[in-house]
Amino acid sequence: MDDTAAIHFASQKGHLEVVRELLASGASVKAKNRKGFTALHFAAQNSHLDLVKYLVRRGVDITTKTNAGQTALHVAENDDVRAFLKECEQSLKKGVELPSEKTDDSVAEKADDGKGSGEDRKDGVDAGQGEKRKSEEIGAGTRPPEVKKAKVSLSHLENDMEEEDEADE
Repeated sequence: MDDTAAIHFASQKGHLEVVRELLASGASVKAKNRKGFTALHFAAQNSHLDLVKYLVRRGVDITTKTNAGQTALHVAENDDVRAFLKECEQSLKKGVELPSEKTDDSVAEKADDGKGSGEDRKDGVDAGQGEKRKSEEIGAGTRPPEVKKAKVSLSHLENDMEEEDEADE
């Protein structure tokens, strides 16, 4: 295999509920395969707008690049996905916070009313820091709770990934 994780398979196929379960079970939104693709890259490339929005709300870094230097915006195959990612990118450049699980506001609403620029989020975490949030909530010096592993069968997706890798070569 090529370091493709279950979250990559689920993101490629647009399985939002599976991605939710995997993240709840400790999977990382930062996980990359050998080509540097993250779950966001796979979701964007395969036109799964709801999943792209969910990953952004989870604090995924939209500026993460593949080994070829491509962001999710570069690999997006759908106009709606591209428009959303472009809006997020422009908001970050303006200093407007991206929507999160806690705020769940649209980027456009924040940009239009001027809120978010220079303001601290309620939870004190910047966009792209979702991974850090859990460890900070646990507190220093305390033992993290046991991570429950999700058992999700994605073997039916493996053939699709192998076919795509062969097509890329």
